Amino acid sequence: MKVFVFIFALLALVSFSFAQSIYWGASTGYSNLYFSRPASGYQYERDGGYIDGDVMFALPTRFPLLVGAGFDGCFHYQSEDFRDHDFFFFRGQTTDVGLFSFEARAALPLQSPRIPRLFVVPKIGAGLLVDSYSIDLPFETEYHSGAAFGIRPGVQAGYAWDRIAVGAEVSYLIGWGDFGHLGNQARDLHAGVFVNIRY
Repeated sequence: MKVFVFIFALLALVSFSFAQSIYWGASTGYSNLYFSRPASGYQYERDGGYIDGDVMFALPTRFPLLVGAGFDGCFHYQSEDFRDHDFFFFRGQTTDVGLFSFEARAALPLQSPRIPRLFVVPKIGAGLLVDSYSIDLPFETEYHSGAAFGIRPGVQAGYAWDRIAVGAEVSYLIGWGDFGHLGNQARDLHAGVFVNIRY
């Protein structure tokens, strides 16, 4: 963790010192969340939504390299009633799972030579994951919060005007750490839309 903090601080220092442009981005869309080994009875909704935001700085390098930081949060909620055959009564089960990440990020914008306003941006992020869930069990509700490390490769594609760009994005998070009774590994697929503003 100390190594990650040092690298993040170094990137931030270099970015602020030599940045030529600043890019603010926000996105939202569909999230598909998977945990490696959920314990028996620990059901959760795999389909949900996410929000993401980042700030990136363009460095004066030979290639249009962007570095910066971002935040991502996905939310998964499920509520259902069913008959418990062991105890002969109806009961409800509610699950609420969230996964939040704080990442150092890098990106490489690539423009179309024939249509300069079209672009593709491969991106990668890495950093701290915080997971939180509450899951109803037959006679109690289980709460958990834990920390982990995650890597998130992704790609954006879209159309840019003078200072605004819009388009679609896909990313895939792989995380390792403490996810309680849901296991020690998480995977999260995102597919959504974004808007970027350049200053």
